[in-house]
Amino acid sequence: MTSNIEAKEALKSFLEMERPGYALLLDAPWGVGKTHFVRAVCRDVSVEHRYVTVNGVADENSFRRALLTGSYASVRAVTSALNTIKRLPKIGDFADVAQDMAEARLLKMLPDILVFDDIERSTINPQELLGLINDFVEHQGKRVVLLMNSERHEQSTAFLKHKEKLIGKTLRIAADIDAALPTFLESVQDGTAKTWLSDHADLVGEVFNQAGHENLRLLRNALRECALILDRLEADLFAAKEPMARFVRTYLALAMALARGEITDDDIEKLDRPHLALSVDDQNRPTPLRQLCNRHTGADIVTTRGAVISTKLARHLFIDGFADSETLNKSLRDTGQFIGQDENPLWLRMVHFFEAGWDHLRSLVEEGWSYLFNASDIQPGPYLHIADNMLSIANRGGLDIDGDTLKGLIVRRISDLKDSGAIPPAKFGSDLGWSNNLPGFSFGGYGREPTEEFKDVLQAMEEAQLELYREGIAEEAGKLLSLYEHDVDAFIDLLGYSPDGDSYFRVPIFDKIDRNRFAEITVQYLVSGRTRELRELLGVIDKRHTNYPDLDVEKPWFRSLRHVLDARAKEHSPLAQAQLAMFLESTWKIEESPIDDSE
Repeated sequence: MTSNIEAKEALKSFLEMERPGYALLLDAPWGVGKTHFVRAVCRDVSVEHRYVTVNGVADENSFRRALLTGSYASVRAVTSALNTIKRLPKIGDFADVAQDMAEARLLKMLPDILVFDDIERSTINPQELLGLINDFVEHQGKRVVLLMNSERHEQSTAFLKHKEKLIGKTLRIAADIDAALPTFLESVQDGTAKTWLSDHADLVGEVFNQAGHENLRLLRNALRECALILDRLEADLFAAKEPMARFVRTYLALAMALARGEITDDDIEKLDRPHLALSVDDQNRPTPLRQLCNRHTGADIVTTRGAVISTKLARHLFIDGFADSETLNKSLRDTGQFIGQDENPLWLRMVHFFEAGWDHLRSLVEEGWSYLFNASDIQPGPYLHIADNMLSIANRGGLDIDGDTLKGLIVRRISDLKDSGAIPPAKFGSDLGWSNNLPGFSFGGYGREPTEEFKDVLQAMEEAQLELYREGIAEEAGKLLSLYEHDVDAFIDLLGYSPDGDSYFRVPIFDKIDRNRFAEITVQYLVSGRTRELRELLGVIDKRHTNYPDLDVEKPWFRSLRHVLDARAKEHSPLAQAQLAMFLESTWKIEESPIDDSE
């Protein structure tokens, strides 16, 4: 970060000079805060000044009126009124004279300090513009400050060629996040978001510096949108300090990159596909998302398992432009990470082990060892980060045992934790809460290519979570059956495709559901005429089986279900039998399979 002290002092000295005889140029990229910088210095030295934007100024008349109004856009209204007067009989000449007299009088009343902004956006000839400004410097002794971005000036060469006749000093500034952030937050409504962002100014500054574009305007806009989101989050989510910080870090990084055009909506669609998001092109150049990942350490740019922003939520926030409060809060809770924890938890400190002071290394390792072998309730992602770093320390002689021995202890500990139910099962048979397909291990915005020893640990954790899922699948099937009975739309949602894998779209589950009870509920829907929901359900089932052969294990179950439904319709009436036949002819697309009447 920078405070632009030298430029500030130079500008102060210039503003306090009497008839300097030259103008001062402040040349900096768009968005770094040139206007804010100059106005802040003017306030500091308590001087009256006139701010003028010459954006769109094309000739001397428009320059003069922009100068008098301070905003060329508002001159159009004045000009329109005068043109109306001119069209009245015998008044046209008087209007011209009155306008000239009024402008001449106002020009004499201008303050001694003039600030001309947006020089690069003026369409007037640079030499003519400099000549008009020079009149105030040379003949009226005013102190004139010009603001421009020479890199974006279409006539930059011509401007620079003639500037030495007017400009005596050129200053350059960098984005000053320390000065800008309080100003940005003034426009944020008092509440949770404003307090949180104020308390985490360092995080905001770090994300901004990692972005590397120095465009404070992009940050301001991203902060405003982020504040609107934070104010709609439920209060207890903020107790999860590290995930919340990671959420804001990720949101700001993606929002600024989108606004700047570094990434597009198509890139947002790729967030859950690391093989695309993190690839390189034919010339070995990294994709925009990979570049973004490399810059923003600690942000969940790619929405693999363990990310705080799911692909669905990213689509809502960055493509649709809005996520309702229910969706927003549910999405964060569904990550399983928004539980009470410090902003710098043990796993994160272990990731940054190489940054710890030497006097703190022993206590950090002792904490890590205790978590690995004494904690009775663990989260897989943090556990694996700690295990990975402890293995690295052991392999470098930092522990009393070698890496291979430690690996064996960790693998056995994972087995014990599984047996005691201290590890959460995989959700939907695939969601582990961490990623192993980048390639490599990833959780919480940090990942790495695993060593051979760590691969064994990853495999042990994955197998433990999958086994726990299989052991609890009967209970899950019961919950699904209850959901089918009481909220068929929610049931369909859990079967439909999800880019984040939080559904049974790819996972066999029907063969674990009580088929007879499912048939009874389906008959109830048919009796009450709720074929819309059933048509939608059968469409989702067809998509599942068309795309994933692993679901073939469900086919005997469905064929038997069809047999039961046919029998129930026949028992009801010939009309019911005919209606069911007509309905299923257009909706039932599951391949024929042998009937399985076993339960």
